[in-house]
Amino acid sequence: MSSTRSSYRLASAVMTSTFGKQIDGRSRSQMILAYHEIVPGVESYRYAVACSVLNEHLALITKLATENRTPAPASRVTFDDGHLSNYRFAAPLLEKHGIRGTFFVIGSNISNKPNYMTWEELRQLVFRGHEVQSHGWSHVPLNQCSENQLKEELVRSKKTLEDKLGISVESLSAAHGRWNDHVLEACAKAGYKQVFHSDPWAKPCERAGIRLAGRLIVDRKMDANKLRRLLEQEWSAMFLLGLRRHLKDGLKNTLGDPLYHKLWCQMSGWTGPVEVPGDEDTSPQQGS
Repeated sequence: MSSTRSSYRLASAVMTSTFGKQIDGRSRSQMILAYHEIVPGVESYRYAVACSVLNEHLALITKLATENRTPAPASRVTFDDGHLSNYRFAAPLLEKHGIRGTFFVIGSNISNKPNYMTWEELRQLVFRGHEVQSHGWSHVPLNQCSENQLKEELVRSKKTLEDKLGISVESLSAAHGRWNDHVLEACAKAGYKQVFHSDPWAKPCERAGIRLAGRLIVDRKMDANKLRRLLEQEWSAMFLLGLRRHLKDGLKNTLGDPLYHKLWCQMSGWTGPVEVPGDEDTSPQQGS
């Protein structure tokens, strides 16, 4: 344990001196994971994670929790956008490992676009013990919205989810991870209590009446060993994570949000949601 703490302090010192960022000192398992699409095989899209990989991740999370290295995994595994693959493939794997996930969905896509979930599928997730929360109404960057757009993204998505599902919606995953103080103030006014973004380095805090927390965005290259090193906060893994984040922030600041997002779409291979096969072809390749 002492060697782990020493490595943790070393990583924090290196990050602080090199990038001006410091590991926030949270307990190791408070790192919240954010997935997007879950697919039976291998996809070209960077954030489409194979069922077999998710299965290994969930097995690791439960193993670490059992060994008391991390707290109970509830609400530490999240999914963005409301993809149909989350219902078909992710939910059964979560339940296999006794984990309840949180699904942040884009309100306007539900029961309205191919390869996104329906309202009935969301009701089933809630019935099975999972959480459904807001990812905005149309997935536009909140820090670029007009006042009317911001109200629609926040209020319409929240009210629609609550009315359709009979649940309380108090958490928001900020589209594209974009936010500012004005966005947080609007979130608080709309009735949200917590906002998640995409900077895993950011220390959880309360700001403008909102609990603010970062998440680790999981991509197809994140195998179980890499995830274990991050969950246990090995200094070399944390250093590389911080380096990538620092370079990403620098590129975003240089290019500006619109151009950066266009470049991100090209580099990630995103052309639209992965097509999910019919019910008869949906057995996930999850391993034994």
